[in-house]
Amino acid sequence: MKSRLFLDMHIIQTLPPSNINRDDTGSPKTSMYGGVRRARVSSQSWKAAMRNYFKESGEVADVGVRTKDIVSYVAKKIRDINNTILEKEALDRAAQAIELAGIKLKDNKDKSGKEAKALFFLGDRQATD
Repeated sequence: MKSRLFLDMHIIQTLPPSNINRDDTGSPKTSMYGGVRRARVSSQSWKAAMRNYFKESGEVADVGVRTKDIVSYVAKKIRDINNTILEKEALDRAAQAIELAGIKLKDNKDKSGKEAKALFFLGDRQATD
């Protein structure tokens, strides 16, 4: 079995007063921390910043893809490994592998094939192993 390493970072950082994020009503995001109301930065903004950093600074093979179209992504990896497999067959194989992993797919009306019901973050090595 190959060794796998996944890095999940939890960060608490002090920020100067600013309106980095606003909620759906336009108000600055806040939360209670240490009994005091403080400015809050959404986890989505941190994650987006980290994804962009790794895209710019990391090895391409180590950077994942964030997509609902996980079937097409895995199908492309199948065809990269074996280009004699037709695109339709690669899509079918990818959908089957993903469903066998316990992930439910739905029919995609805009494209031929299926897509995930949720957003996925999958790395190149995860897709090819």
